[in-house]
Amino acid sequence: MTNEHLRESLRIVDEWIRLYRSVGIAGLPGTDRRAQLEKIMWQALQEVVEYSKSEEAAKKAEERRRVMELLNRAVRAELAVLHEQDAAYVEDLIKELKKGMEEIEKARADTN
Repeated sequence: MTNEHLRESLRIVDEWIRLYRSVGIAGLPGTDRRAQLEKIMWQALQEVVEYSKSEEAAKKAEERRRVMELLNRAVRAELAVLHEQDAAYVEDLIKELKKGMEEIEKARADTN
């Protein structure tokens, strides 16, 4: 079940990034889209919380650390959107977020 939570959180964060980029082309998304982005991010955060509470996560301290860093990056990106920060700033946060996702996926591939 734990791996499912982690995979699902990564999938949802990726969905958030795609939605943001699809609606944020001309600047920051409007109020309706920001609410939709927030809803998606909450789903991802719930999956991360479920993952972090598991015994499997407790056994993999480095992976858990990476996931919690991903959570931090995701929250920062979501807050930037909600607070109508500059689109370039949000894009920089998204790059950090994608980097964190890639680190997790690479580490998981190395252990399999």
